[in-house]
Amino acid sequence: MFNKVFTTNYHPRLLKMLVEFSLMGAFAANIIAPFISLYLLFDFLPHMFIYLFVILNLVIFSLRIFTSNKLSYYIDIKEAKKIKKSLKIILVLIFFTSSQYIFLFWVSILQNVSDLYILILGVMLISLAAGAISTLSSVFTAFLIYVLFTMIPLFCFSLYLGGIVFNTFSIIIFIFLFIIISAGYRQFSLLKNSVSLEDTFKTIFEKSPDGIIIIKNSSFKDCNEAILKMIGCETKDDFLSLDITTLSPQFQPDGRESKEKAQELMQEAFEDGFNSFEWLHKRYNGEEFWAEIILTKIILNEENLLHVVMRDISERKKKDAMLLELNSNLETKVKSAVDEIQQKDELLENQHSLAQMGEMLSMIAHQWRQPLAAISATNSSMILKTHLKKLDDKQILAQTSKIQTYISHLSETIDDFRDFFKPDTGMGTTNYDELISSILGIVESSLKDKSIELMIELECKDTFMTYSNEMKQVILNLIKNAEDILVEKSIEKPYIKIKTYKKNGKCIFEIRDNGGGISKEVKDKIFNPYFSTKTKKNGTGLGLYMSKKIVEDHCAGKIDVSNGPDGAIFRIILGDK
Repeated sequence: MFNKVFTTNYHPRLLKMLVEFSLMGAFAANIIAPFISLYLLFDFLPHMFIYLFVILNLVIFSLRIFTSNKLSYYIDIKEAKKIKKSLKIILVLIFFTSSQYIFLFWVSILQNVSDLYILILGVMLISLAAGAISTLSSVFTAFLIYVLFTMIPLFCFSLYLGGIVFNTFSIIIFIFLFIIISAGYRQFSLLKNSVSLEDTFKTIFEKSPDGIIIIKNSSFKDCNEAILKMIGCETKDDFLSLDITTLSPQFQPDGRESKEKAQELMQEAFEDGFNSFEWLHKRYNGEEFWAEIILTKIILNEENLLHVVMRDISERKKKDAMLLELNSNLETKVKSAVDEIQQKDELLENQHSLAQMGEMLSMIAHQWRQPLAAISATNSSMILKTHLKKLDDKQILAQTSKIQTYISHLSETIDDFRDFFKPDTGMGTTNYDELISSILGIVESSLKDKSIELMIELECKDTFMTYSNEMKQVILNLIKNAEDILVEKSIEKPYIKIKTYKKNGKCIFEIRDNGGGISKEVKDKIFNPYFSTKTKKNGTGLGLYMSKKIVEDHCAGKIDVSNGPDGAIFRIILGDK
């Protein structure tokens, strides 16, 4: 405990504060106070003693200033051992400062100095201790040494003098001692926390992976290490000496002059406090690159500055181009698949009516709507995260991987529908866990984007024979329908709950939402072909019709609908038992 209180391990910035205030503190304690003492006690104490007292304080004053300057120098050159040595010398000088005042106080008592003058001397010592809060509290050890070795002896001598005045004075000293130590420690804690916070922000500034620049009056005032690497400057001085216009090509891709547009964007940031945009920059070697820029107005030392965060998005731009190409390829692939199906439909004209062909195409379009919506949701998520600066390379790869998964699902859906009416389509063994697991990757991101809570309770683990791909399409369609109704009605705290369980030997899949349910008039028609409540969304009415057809005609199961407390409940019942 003693070592923790009387330590010499202090942050350099706190030691710098001690040095900064050392002149003021030493001047008060070793110059002003001794001459006040000389004036008060000149007629009561031997003159030689008074002169020696003043001279001793002048010497201590000189030593404190000299040692403080040395300490400041050693801090600058980071000489740890010499820093501690200089601090110890300063602590000793502070101890001597407090001790010689107590000695003066004791001598005054022995020389029968008037109680009034002794009391004035005591008040002066209390004042010096109070002033130590501002001059010594950055190094709590120095503050504590001065206060303790001044106040405790002063308290004891006041009790020794006795009487109403000095007994009252000793009580005041006792109370003051606790108050001033508490105040000094609070001041020390504030300074320590301030220095810690300053270091934290400095670390964030210097070590941030994003380039950070401080702009004052359209000129660079400061920057961090990341911006030097991004621009290609070797030193900070090289960067700060650059003109702000040299880091941009003459014209931006939109045709506007870079200098004019930059001034406009900075002015908007000063007026609105914030501005964010993408900008074509130039490196030190003239190479152009794209950067995402965030301008924030800050006030530092009563100056209006711009805090600039710059992120190199050249790679992201390349990936965006790849994504656009991927989307283009997807459109080509979908168009090719549609053309193939249309060609096969023409071969069916001799066996099926025109209405059946239209139904087939409508069903395919309906089934494609879900994965295409998932692709759109993933793309929107990437755009949103880009604007929020939360999209990195890893996330881009993950999202493009999801899109590729959706593309594969589209291809699989095409194959599934191509074989849909073939009587030899094989059934396989599966369970609800497998079916739902394969669907969640498609729908989860879309639901999250729409703030729809997905609750899952999978209690039925039994396997059953069914057409897995067709059953996935049914489940996906039911989830998408629930999502659509929640979004359409703008339900507060929307949710979709999926539950599986076993009842009477049957495997049951249940999905419910809080979308308000289905009216009685509509409920009896929702499984009819071409009946849809989504007229505003151009719904075909084939989704639930095909779901019923798949479950009941192909999978030997049953699908029904009812209304629960909060919304509709769809159930799929499978199993032979």
